Amino acid sequence: MSYIPNIIIVKEDLEKHSFELENSYMNVSPKQREILEYLNDVLKHNYEIHVGRQILLLCQPDISTFNNDVREQLDKWNVEYGISN
Repeated sequence: MSYIPNIIIVKEDLEKHSFELENSYMNVSPKQREILEYLNDVLKHNYEIHVGRQILLLCQPDISTFNNDVREQLDKWNVEYGISN
């Protein structure tokens, strides 16, 4: 059994990439498209956690390799996130 962490994303950081999330599906690989579609769905539909003035998004990509791919994309964009179990 592999460990698949929850990803807790700072919503404000992810929102900075909303244009890219909504409009860059044509010029990317199928794998990248899946990551962008997932993050766009997280931004628009996931449950928000309010901590003080900070808004966080909680998600858990189901497959460990995809979870890692999502975290790599967040790192690439310098989106602040944390992981939990």
